[in-house]
Amino acid sequence: MKRDQGNEMKIESEEQQGTVVFRIEGRMDLSHVPLIDDHVRRYLEKGLRYFILNMVDVRDISSSGIGKILQLSRQLDDRGGRLVLADLSPVCEYVLDLAQLSDVIPTYKTEAEAVNALRKTS
Repeated sequence: MKRDQGNEMKIESEEQQGTVVFRIEGRMDLSHVPLIDDHVRRYLEKGLRYFILNMVDVRDISSSGIGKILQLSRQLDDRGGRLVLADLSPVCEYVLDLAQLSDVIPTYKTEAEAVNALRKTS
C-alpha cells in the first residue's frame, strides 16, 4: 500500500486483483488534485484501468475535485476501464448530487460492493 500526504489531503492506494482502490482523506480542491494525478499515473502505466475512489473521509470537494473525477472517468472509459465511487461522505454525497454526477458515475455504499461490481465487469 502506498501513502502520500499533501498539506490537507492524503491518499492511500491499493491494488486488489486488477482493481485499484484510492482512499482519499481531506480536501479535494485545486491545490490537491495533482496528488490524485500522481497516483493514477502510476497505475495507468502498469495497464490497470478499474479504479475505485473511496471518499468516506473527504471533508470538502470543490469544482476542481468534481472536474478531476469526470476527467478520470473519461480517461478510463477511453481505455476500456471504469471508475466508480464508494462510501461517500455526507458532503461528497451532497455535492455530487448537486452536480448530478450520481447519474453519470456509479456509486456504491461500501468499498466491498464497489470491488465486487468491478470484478463482474473486468
